[in-house]
Amino acid sequence: MKLDDLKTGRSAEMTGNKSRERAHLHGSRHREDPLPLLKRIGILQGSAVADIGCGDGHFTIPIASMVSESGTVYAVDSNEYALSYLREKITNLGNGETVIKVVNADIMDSGIPERSMDLVFLANVFHDIDDKGEFLKEAKRMLRPSGRIVDLDWTKTETIFGPPYSMRVEETEVESLFEEFGFELADHFAPDPYHYCFVFKSQDSDSDIIGNKRVKEDVN
Repeated sequence: MKLDDLKTGRSAEMTGNKSRERAHLHGSRHREDPLPLLKRIGILQGSAVADIGCGDGHFTIPIASMVSESGTVYAVDSNEYALSYLREKITNLGNGETVIKVVNADIMDSGIPERSMDLVFLANVFHDIDDKGEFLKEAKRMLRPSGRIVDLDWTKTETIFGPPYSMRVEETEVESLFEEFGFELADHFAPDPYHYCFVFKSQDSDSDIIGNKRVKEDVN
């Protein structure tokens, strides 16, 4: 099977966190269809993308299809259980292992080289990060000067599924935080009734870049 032939799965999404591992069973009926959103964002063939808190690869796989064999997707998560599902999907792709690099690491210390990514992608992850400012510094470090960062997350409303209301982040707070750490708003939309999506452009400066780190790529 080739990347272009893949249809995404529906297993539970899980994301890692620096201080602990949490798992939100979002429910398949409310799990967003990745393709319309990814098409709106505009992921180009040959791009380098970091899927941060990738879980079982719900977005990783279609992103890999869009960047094709000339691109790279770093799938970063500290949750080994979720990554095991992603590895199973990759083995069924045939050429998936040449595009997707599984990184079993904390999202705060992924080891992705500086200024190497065209896009940093977060799906239902940002609300779960304890030190959001430090993470945005890390994202800035890995992005190329023309790079973008996407924050897809749950709206600040009460629902019977998804993360607790107290963990969700107001959209005004999201925009304020990203701008504080040197990002400029490029797009903002609602992909479905339960989520918002922000796309920010990097406003790069040398002072924001913090040292090279070695990628902790999975060798299994």
